[in-house]
Amino acid sequence: MVTGIVPAAGEGLRLRPFRYPKELLPVAFEESDEGVRPVLAIERALTALRLGGIDRAVVVVADGKLDLVRLLGTGERLGLALTYVHQGEALGLGHAVSRCLPWVTGDAVLVLPDTLFRPDDAVAAVRAALAHADLALAVFPTDRPSELGPVRHEPDGRVVEVLDKPSPGGSVPPNTWGIAGLGTRFVRQLAEAVARDPRLLLGHEFQRAVELGLRVQAVPFPGGRYHDLGTARGLAELLTSG
Repeated sequence: MVTGIVPAAGEGLRLRPFRYPKELLPVAFEESDEGVRPVLAIERALTALRLGGIDRAVVVVADGKLDLVRLLGTGERLGLALTYVHQGEALGLGHAVSRCLPWVTGDAVLVLPDTLFRPDDAVAAVRAALAHADLALAVFPTDRPSELGPVRHEPDGRVVEVLDKPSPGGSVPPNTWGIAGLGTRFVRQLAEAVARDPRLLLGHEFQRAVELGLRVQAVPFPGGRYHDLGTARGLAELLTSG
């Protein structure tokens, strides 16, 4: 059984002074029985999981994000069974993901609810890669790798380095990971690492998996698209991309 992980407890500090939960940003519109309705960023993330063949997900929320629970409910409207876990202190993405691990009984796929990506089958491709990998990273092109998590990999997809917001300049791949498939070996590694250091950076733990000899596989989408809605610039790019 594969479980989706959707960490939605972040404080959204990169969008200051905007304080509305970025997961509730409208990113598209669709027809409904009540007329045209907005599609919210977190709904798009959850739909991506469902399209990838995943029917259950854990959503991480904080005190200021309880509106998400009221909005999403059981997940039935989106075709998923949803469970919620609480992150009481803003200790970062690695800790948020670790809060979900007691509900993960096999592999997991992490999607970020403040990002948008294409193609629509990216989650399915990452899930398939877990058949022969301990950690699978969907890799999308970007012109701002220093703000994200670029991945250096061989032509066959074998990952040799995962960076986390590297300094601009130098030889930095013009890409970023955007979805992460977490195999059972990596899940155990992450749980042990967070127990030692709750504030660890998830990107650093990806790199540690490479160094420990786990099977870390890139799933590149050279023609794909990736928008980080957690920054004003990323949101502006989405609004002006048509």
